[in-house]
Amino acid sequence: MATTSTFILDPYFGELFSSYTPAQQAANVDSLRTLMDKIQSGDAHARREMGIMSHPADGEEDAEDEVRVALAQCSWQMAQLLRFSSPPRLAEAEPYLRTALAHAPNDPDPTLYLSVVLSLNSARSEEAMSTYNGIINASGNVYTNAWAGAALARMLRRTGRTAEAQTLEARAVASLRGLPPASVRMLLPSDDTAILEHPAVRALLGSDSASATGPGAPLRKSTAVTA
Repeated sequence: MATTSTFILDPYFGELFSSYTPAQQAANVDSLRTLMDKIQSGDAHARREMGIMSHPADGEEDAEDEVRVALAQCSWQMAQLLRFSSPPRLAEAEPYLRTALAHAPNDPDPTLYLSVVLSLNSARSEEAMSTYNGIINASGNVYTNAWAGAALARMLRRTGRTAEAQTLEARAVASLRGLPPASVRMLLPSDDTAILEHPAVRALLGSDSASATGPGAPLRKSTAVTA
């Protein structure tokens, strides 16, 4: 893709993105959305200029496949930028996650993101749990596993399902073992007393006195959507 799109889709862009001001973050989200619109609506020449169509001789079917892959990659990056925005905008991410998962339905990380998005709406708690349970045994990013487990546990506590929440909290804590205190703090919501007071979490945090910064930490190192 062209230089601008390559930069905004870089797998390490999240680390830089999280240091931007809210206005800069919003501008980058808008830039990525504009790029997606161009990919979707552009003609063959425009897509070749963006690096979407590899060869002028690409057939129509090949070109459509390349467009779908590009939109899936952009959509996954968009979901992450919305998560890492300040304030977080993860509630807006569902359509982008659906696009990413249409291309790679068994990719665990976008699926875990989707479960967290669904958990934000109490009316969709069963859908959130079904989505989470359907992928939790697949291998995925350890940070995403811990973050999603904590988020789903929080949803369960909100709805009075304390025993189920405790099970998820234990699973999330198991994913956190071995991480430095700063990473643990960045993955857990600063106001989620239940998991922060978990004995294992307190042991992981030890004497670290850094203030918690919430779940929007740029810890996901790859934006690739599994082919």
